[in-house]
Amino acid sequence: MVQAQIMSGKGERKSDLHFKRKTFSQEEGKFVCTSEGNATFCSHSTVTTEIVCFSTVTVSENGLSEPCILLKHNSKKRTNFKYSLLLFHCTNILEPCLEFKLQYEVTDNVTVLNGPTVLWTHGNNVYCVSSKSNIISIVPVSFSSVKFIGEIKTKGIAIVGVRECTAEEEHDSQSDQAVWGNELIAYFLESQSIFDGALFLPHAYSAVVTSLLILTVEGTEDNLETSVIAATSKNQLIFFEGGMPKKVCQLPFDGPIDIRQATTGRNEVLFVVAFSSGKVCAVRKECWQVVSSWQNVQAMHIDDFACCGSDQILLIFENSSIIEDNLENFTLTDVCEITFTSGLVLIEELQKQLEVKDQILMKSSKALMNLVYGQEYSLSDAEEEGLVSLWDEERSSQSSSSEILAVPKKLPDLVDKVWQRVIGDSWVVGVNLKDAAYLSLDDISLSLLMDNDICTAAPVIQWNSNMLHFSKILPFVSFRPCQAEPNPKRKRFEPSATFSGSAYDEESFSQIQKSELWAVIAVTDLSHFLAFGDQNCTVLLHATLKENPQGGWKGGDRVIFQCSTIHFSMEDITLGRYLPKLMMNSELLTGYGSVGGRSEVQESADEEVFHGLSFPAQVKVCSRTADLDQI
Repeated sequence: MVQAQIMSGKGERKSDLHFKRKTFSQEEGKFVCTSEGNATFCSHSTVTTEIVCFSTVTVSENGLSEPCILLKHNSKKRTNFKYSLLLFHCTNILEPCLEFKLQYEVTDNVTVLNGPTVLWTHGNNVYCVSSKSNIISIVPVSFSSVKFIGEIKTKGIAIVGVRECTAEEEHDSQSDQAVWGNELIAYFLESQSIFDGALFLPHAYSAVVTSLLILTVEGTEDNLETSVIAATSKNQLIFFEGGMPKKVCQLPFDGPIDIRQATTGRNEVLFVVAFSSGKVCAVRKECWQVVSSWQNVQAMHIDDFACCGSDQILLIFENSSIIEDNLENFTLTDVCEITFTSGLVLIEELQKQLEVKDQILMKSSKALMNLVYGQEYSLSDAEEEGLVSLWDEERSSQSSSSEILAVPKKLPDLVDKVWQRVIGDSWVVGVNLKDAAYLSLDDISLSLLMDNDICTAAPVIQWNSNMLHFSKILPFVSFRPCQAEPNPKRKRFEPSATFSGSAYDEESFSQIQKSELWAVIAVTDLSHFLAFGDQNCTVLLHATLKENPQGGWKGGDRVIFQCSTIHFSMEDITLGRYLPKLMMNSELLTGYGSVGGRSEVQESADEEVFHGLSFPAQVKVCSRTADLDQI
């Protein structure tokens, strides 16, 4: 969290921006200042500087998510207004990334989105300016009122508003626009396309909707599928799907003005509604009911303040002040498992619970590290008595922690090779298996253990794992094709005879056809690692064993293999060393090669590419139509 304040000296011709970067300390139950800085704006005594808004955006140049602040510099005559957007870097450096001048003051629908891009409304027009062009442009659609300005994952920046009907449309008495006197219009900034607002919600709701939150927009222009949350002046929260209302929830307060989404613990989704009277309520998506509400709220923010991998709601109440650099009178909650309130009386009990959690986490981390490096770690009986399952599941009395994590000594080495590729904006890590006969292929995945020298807390990064199955060609033994001879002339093949390659061995060829290759891959967004630079990661393979009485292990046992250590290098990515190596001759992918010797693929290619993923040369792809979108 970044806290900023404008400080002007009396009689001085300058304005100072004092900012602090704070993190929430669960042990102390408060926000602690980690760094601070100052920025001075030299100006005339007739010019004042004010804060317009804060936001957190993804910078297009480096892909990092950074907080920013929009400032307004205006003269006392209020004839000229200059706006500047500043980025807060982690090194306590303010970077000016956008400046523009206007003849009027921006007051309505000021929004800062990724890029960064600044949008606002003035009159019936919507204006925008981005850091790339630094040129103010106007949206070619006039809106009498704007209901939504935001960014949609698949369509980019979208603007949804109400447009009054023209004289020609009013003559058409059968149209919805003529009946209600106005219509909803959706405009997508990047594609410069206009859509009928009825795809989001009926035109009849345009007069009563006070705020919109667009969840998804998928499909083509001819077949657009949407899901929208709308708050109305009737104090209702309505869920629309495909332009039709599906769920309705009665809100407890009047005047809803803003809707935000929060993904809390256990993947529960909350829709947080703010009201003009300083009240806030939370509606759970699953049951579509109000689960909590607050009053006298001055500001509301949603982010992962507790660094636990999910969102929390930060509510700063009225009459809140900063005493000895500490924020007073606030609540941090996810309406599920986490709730921190300033001035909590039972702070000692909370600290004891945190100490116990820290001890368990430290011991669990130590046990995991010992497992990775092949060392044994055991808890005493006294320590095991107080442990309970972290998940709502029954504890098996027949299996212990050592049976779940220990790798059987008789289990052969299953890992053939570990590789990595960069495809588009994704980082792909794969493990080729020598033999998957001992593993349950329905329950197998990869994870990466990062070096924690660069940060105090390991980042929570989501990986998508999948199992790929290919037919594999072993090196062919050359033979001469010949016509089949009559049975009396065929020479019987003796088991003791040495196979010279001159005879046709149907059993060997059948074995070649049945050869298979299994590869486990994990895919994540490359932008997660850009902030950490060069990094060593340990690749761990999580799997469940099959039943094998001869091997000395039981079916269903969970094991973790330490496959290898890979190096994530920004220099190698810049030089394109991890990019797939595409083959110029597409005919090499259509067959197994010649049967009289090594194929052209085996002779010339070190690697083969299968739909954008590069595999080692011994992996022979039998199909060119496989779909890797399931990864």
